[in-house]
Amino acid sequence: MTVLVLVLAVIIYRQHQVFSPSNLDGGSVTESLSNVDVSASGDELKEKSEKKKSSGRKMHGYTVVSELTHDDTRFVQGLTYHDGYLYEGTGLYGNSNVYKINATTGETVKQLKVPLPDYLFGEGIAYFNNEIVQLTWKDRVGLIYNAETMEIIPSKFLFEFESHTGEGWGITHDPVRNEFVVSDGSEYLHFCKSKFVPFVFRTLRYTLKLTFIF
Repeated sequence: MTVLVLVLAVIIYRQHQVFSPSNLDGGSVTESLSNVDVSASGDELKEKSEKKKSSGRKMHGYTVVSELTHDDTRFVQGLTYHDGYLYEGTGLYGNSNVYKINATTGETVKQLKVPLPDYLFGEGIAYFNNEIVQLTWKDRVGLIYNAETMEIIPSKFLFEFESHTGEGWGITHDPVRNEFVVSDGSEYLHFCKSKFVPFVFRTLRYTLKLTFIF
């Protein structure tokens, strides 16, 4: 029994070494899971990792520059940034809203003067031309607000859209092409020039590939 426990502990330890984020880099796949040498010791795996780090490949990482407190009661569905402010779109029926947040202090300085109706579930948001565009989940409508006052723009209050799944998920604005990019939970992305009536998409299908590097 003792031997079995020790063997299992060694296997778990070595798997942790193999899948540690420090062993990931931006190159192509060099080994498959079937080629991983589980008989190697922890020191050998570490040495192998260090050799790859010094092989000239670019290592990807991140640096934490600051931390902000966040109201964890908000069901975040969309987030964008402009000119010193974060704009946060939230979901859930009866609790969907958009908040304007000081990106330095984390303080919420404004929110929608009139939150979404209870029957709408807020989704992704995008900043464009001093306006905040917000999608909804299953109702195939979007809403547009003034980014300064956080008030609804009456002439653009609601716009309709169609997607591959009939849902709205994420939205962003591409300033180079001057168009919105919308996701719907599928492998399709929808593109629309920066005007809202009608909100007509061109649709492209994408295949996403995720790769582990050892």
